[in-house]
Amino acid sequence: MPSSTGRPDRWCNLYDFDLAYLQDVTELLDLRFAQLEDECRASSDPDQFGILNRTEHLSGLAFTACQTYLEAVCVDRGVSKVTALAHGPLHPCGAYVAQLTNHAANWWKHRLQWKAGQLSPQEQRTLDGLAALDLKSDYPLSEALRNLAGEIFPRIAPLVEPLVDWRDALDELVNIGDASG
Repeated sequence: MPSSTGRPDRWCNLYDFDLAYLQDVTELLDLRFAQLEDECRASSDPDQFGILNRTEHLSGLAFTACQTYLEAVCVDRGVSKVTALAHGPLHPCGAYVAQLTNHAANWWKHRLQWKAGQLSPQEQRTLDGLAALDLKSDYPLSEALRNLAGEIFPRIAPLVEPLVDWRDALDELVNIGDASG
């Protein structure tokens, strides 16, 4: 139910349940990333044996889990996603971490539907957003996750902290928890 300010009046703002859900997923995905990293190290050709493809798929799931968190926070705060994603920590490439995360998830979910040379404005925006990361690998999501998380092998846990910083910046924007409100 909306409060007098028009924002959702959610008692769970005291505890971020959606963050707890993301952290649960993070734990599971990072365990699997660690297994895949071990497989890569033990393999004579991780690309040929499909280990890098599995890592790419897991990276897509990781970005989708993060995007679900972004969406939940936007809905909970009553802020449009376009507005919300333009806040929080900046990546060294100059783009917002939340935007890059969202672009990566969108690319993962929709890339198979896209037709080269016939991209919609939204599809082109996604590609342009990811271009800021200057991805050169045959496994762009794995590279994007390594880049955003600051890790040698993909991991999702290091990306959670910038997303929490994004949430906190969004909370400042909408004055969530303001006692005067």
